Amino acid sequence: MKKLLLVLLVVALASFLFAGCLPVTPSEGEGEGEGEGEVPVAAITVEDEYDDGLGTIYVRGCSSLDVTVTFAEAVAADQDVWVRLNDGSKGDPFSWYLAEGSGTVFVAEDVSFPCCVQFKDKVECNDCEPLCIEVMVGDVCCSEVIYHETRTVDSEYPYLALYLSVEDCGPCDDLANISFTSSKLGECDVEEECCGDDCSGVAGWTVTVYGPVFIEESEGGDPDFEDLGGYNPECMTPCFEDSGVCPIDGSTGCLDCLVFGYDSDEEPVYATYYVELTFADNVGNQWEDRWFVGLDSDEIAGVASEMLNRTIEPNKDGIVEVYNLCEEVPNGIGHIVGIIE
Repeated sequence: MKKLLLVLLVVALASFLFAGCLPVTPSEGEGEGEGEGEVPVAAITVEDEYDDGLGTIYVRGCSSLDVTVTFAEAVAADQDVWVRLNDGSKGDPFSWYLAEGSGTVFVAEDVSFPCCVQFKDKVECNDCEPLCIEVMVGDVCCSEVIYHETRTVDSEYPYLALYLSVEDCGPCDDLANISFTSSKLGECDVEEECCGDDCSGVAGWTVTVYGPVFIEESEGGDPDFEDLGGYNPECMTPCFEDSGVCPIDGSTGCLDCLVFGYDSDEEPVYATYYVELTFADNVGNQWEDRWFVGLDSDEIAGVASEMLNRTIEPNKDGIVEVYNLCEEVPNGIGHIVGIIE
């Protein structure tokens, strides 16, 4: 009987050990200290965090972010304020960050948020998992956690497929209408959409087009889109700009600044455009790319991607598949390039 009581006591103590670190956003007053000298916390905010309005607040993983702690009452001048991240274990005293400030507002700078969270006894380290942010006032070695909130860590980049095509604007001019879309026809002519983010959600995309600059065919027989010294976007006015959310489905329309290349007496001359693309989720996981898009006399000759470090040619239907990333990509552009190549 005594052994059974001892086991129950150990289990009860263990439950109290983790009670302050469970991934549940505290209700009003929960987690606030009630001991002598403790000051109730009013709020925790993290740099670039995103509140979906449905009870979940997201933060960017693989990042050093500032954490601001706001107290309901002024903290005594001789008291230190500490912040740490907790994935369900108590951690060690060296995991605390000293928050600088005075009065009611303190900031812990460059808190290192992990690329994924291995909460409690989970074997896998997963994206889009909750993490505790804990606050302590006093001596880092001897004081207790007085407050905690949770944030969900989003480390993965949004996913995107992107296809470019072009059509002429009529038989009487050389204007070109460039279309871009994140959907394509799959098996049985069913449209497949590839644009999204499975954690904090897509914030949006932007496309900016500059040009044209006319270049001749290189000695190898293909236009050298990557050697375009005539481009300096800081000194140029955009020819076309657009932005939106998923799905991506747009076109430049027939603009005077968007024209096809032409055939000269000696060799083809390509109309080449400098394009900037951004695509981001709601916590700032964003990839950026720059392209050179070359048009010959009637179609896209090729797209040179700076991020991919290669030129993509059109398929037999004249469509250029710039990206085909239909799943989230972890931890940066290098992984994007590796998956595509």
